[in-house]
Amino acid sequence: MADDSRSHDFDWVTALQECSVVVEFVYLRRLVEKGVTIRREAIEGQPGSLSYSTDESGFSVSRYLDVGVPRTIRFMLGDDCIVVVDEVHDTSYCLTLTLNDEGECRYRMDGGTKEMLRWQVVRRLMEPLLFPYERNGK
Repeated sequence: MADDSRSHDFDWVTALQECSVVVEFVYLRRLVEKGVTIRREAIEGQPGSLSYSTDESGFSVSRYLDVGVPRTIRFMLGDDCIVVVDEVHDTSYCLTLTLNDEGECRYRMDGGTKEMLRWQVVRRLMEPLLFPYERNGK
């Protein structure tokens, strides 16, 4: 951020305007897509195909680990949050944004108070899908 948030002249209006679910949804989509591309190249030839797709409602990542239904995580733009749904485990999360006292845009998950950076949110949501064997010690 160009302005120092400790300054009396910090442009909090612009900073808050840029810290919106619409703006961050685009950044989040790019980060997820990049991670899937990198991981797909790394696991080439290993079990479990990995796919990324977009449609009018958002974007999703799927991983086929076993015969049957793939595990899919879907990201959608909600009215006041980014909705993330793990379709296999029937779990959903609401990612909200806050401009903290340091003037930084941060994520919060499901109304929690812990502030997270974009990559931390993506890691928390996508690690079980991108690294299922590593996480399970296999």
